[in-house]
Amino acid sequence: MVFDLAKTRKEQKKEREMVRLCILSLASVFMLASTTQAETIDSVLSSENQSLGVAKASVGIVDDMAFIRRASVDLIGRIPTLEELKEYQNWPAQTRRDQLVDKLIEHPRFADRWTVFFADLLRLRSNVTGGSALIAHVHRNIRDDVPYNEFAATLISTNGKAGRSPEVGFILGDNADPLAMASVTSQVFMGVRIGCAQCHDHRYDPISHDDYHRIRAVFEPTFDWKKWRTPGNRKLSLYTDKDVAERTKVQQEAAVLEKERNDKEANFIKIALEKEFNRYEEPLQAKLRLAKATGGDKQTDEQKKLLKDHPNLNVNSGNLYQYKPDWRPLQKDYNTRIAKIKEKIPVE
Repeated sequence: MVFDLAKTRKEQKKEREMVRLCILSLASVFMLASTTQAETIDSVLSSENQSLGVAKASVGIVDDMAFIRRASVDLIGRIPTLEELKEYQNWPAQTRRDQLVDKLIEHPRFADRWTVFFADLLRLRSNVTGGSALIAHVHRNIRDDVPYNEFAATLISTNGKAGRSPEVGFILGDNADPLAMASVTSQVFMGVRIGCAQCHDHRYDPISHDDYHRIRAVFEPTFDWKKWRTPGNRKLSLYTDKDVAERTKVQQEAAVLEKERNDKEANFIKIALEKEFNRYEEPLQAKLRLAKATGGDKQTDEQKKLLKDHPNLNVNSGNLYQYKPDWRPLQKDYNTRIAKIKEKIPVE
């Protein structure tokens, strides 16, 4: 699919309006924005009912109070407030429904409400790789009136890492399996279930076994599920032998300084802990030393309680500065020098 990026503002505005109309058409209760539209829909329904032998007459257009309630629930997910009702009633009767729909679409809750809808439609889950980023991406697209064709195309054809390309979350939701992607994409974007045709021709719809695998083939070249690798395992190093040797040399130089820093830290922790032990008299001191020397998984309940009651013995690298205030600037100096050395590592 090719997009013309050199569009006029008028054309872009027209596209945004089309997206809005598309979203509105998905509402559980259709909004009747004008009498003419309502009559057109009614005429179509009446014709179908008549051809099917249904004799019941239409109940007619809903009144203004029912309209604002339905429109508010559908578009922003809540009933109107008293102030909104008063404002609505003060608008001219001939245009108030048009004004209401325009206002609700611009409401901050509109994007929230329809993000929930599309999250359900696209089967988005925040607990999978790229899920949260994709939900935020969907929200931005709705808020910014991104044309639906662009929104859909990027979800289907994107690639890269979830952290940089949030659209990838749609594909990662099915672990980039081309078989699953064929079924999901058809159902989400075309409203057609083709999963049955994976193994045989569809029993009820005109979808053949070959049709299914033609769609599957769209994803297969890009996402080979048989050789699927996580993002971290897809990196290909461009290092030359010279680069590798230089990196090793720099890492060894940095390791010397890191060991010096770590040894000093361990020694300071030992000194601080010894000072804390000496604050207690025997036999309590001996019990505390034994409890501290015993591994966490081997400590008795009594030893765990003893250490919990004496939190000052929990000396570690994270809180060493509380026992030895001059360690923090010293540690920072070490880290700065180590970082400076590592800057010499060739860019990969």
